[in-house]
Amino acid sequence: MLRHPRRLVVCACATALGCFGATSASAEQPAAYELRYEPAEGCPADAPFRDDVLAHVHDTSRSAGARVAVRIEAQASGFHGELVATDDEGHEGRRSLDGATCADVAHALAFLAGLAIELGGHLEKSEEPPKPVAPPPPAPPPPKPAPAPPPPKPVEPHGSDISVAALGELRTGLAPALRPALALAFDIEQRRRRVLTHAYRLAVVGATSELARSDGSASLRYLAGRAEDCPLRLDDARLVVRACFAFELGYVWAKSHATTNPRDQGQLWPSAEALVRVKYGIVGGLFAELDVAGGVPILRPRYYFEPDRVLYEVPVLTAQGGLGLGYRF
Repeated sequence: MLRHPRRLVVCACATALGCFGATSASAEQPAAYELRYEPAEGCPADAPFRDDVLAHVHDTSRSAGARVAVRIEAQASGFHGELVATDDEGHEGRRSLDGATCADVAHALAFLAGLAIELGGHLEKSEEPPKPVAPPPPAPPPPKPAPAPPPPKPVEPHGSDISVAALGELRTGLAPALRPALALAFDIEQRRRRVLTHAYRLAVVGATSELARSDGSASLRYLAGRAEDCPLRLDDARLVVRACFAFELGYVWAKSHATTNPRDQGQLWPSAEALVRVKYGIVGGLFAELDVAGGVPILRPRYYFEPDRVLYEVPVLTAQGGLGLGYRF
């Protein structure tokens, strides 16, 4: 049991003595090659650099007499390194390279130095050192934001709207004073929201009137068809204003109540008109309407008792106004 520890101690001592002797012997013998390293500030230190060189030396059989000098300088754009290798006959070989960091330059020069040591101070052109790793390119600037697209043009509605309206009117022309009338209208209008946008109307109008004087009276009944074209339009939200032209063709039945020789008659009554129409949307398709018009009778009916007792004659200009409700489908 005690023999083995003794052997271990003896072996350890022998090993230590052998190592010490080898170290002393190597310290007494000069190195087979010479390596000088002059780094710039911020570069790898001497010991790490030499370790890097030795990592690339695999065969020292031809290294005798080789001298290798490495120098690295800092520059504005990075670092500049230079290697000078001299063989035992005094022939020199040079290599220089640049890099962004001193660590990259030192590593590349360590490879060249190891190569020169293996070749006894020679630098073969066929051997290419690893190129220093180029720093990554700067990140590209962020792309400029794309210009905002123009706002889309409002889609202009197409087609036509259909609506009906019922109006109560006050008219001149059927009597010296204003007389009531009723109108039922049917409209077709373009949906385009432009100033020049047509709307068409067909309407039926009915009214009654009484004409009287001291020696007799007459009852009038009026029925007319009406056609309109409204080419101009102004609108704002719910409010729509139109300018229109109209032609009205009516027929008047007159029943006489004269004290002597009463006589009934009928007569056509055509007229041309210009008017302004205002529509206001209430809710959904429901709207209110206001019309104001002036007309010129093409024929002027004249009512009289024979032989020449004039009861009433339609004036040169007539006027009317209407107010009602309608619905747009």
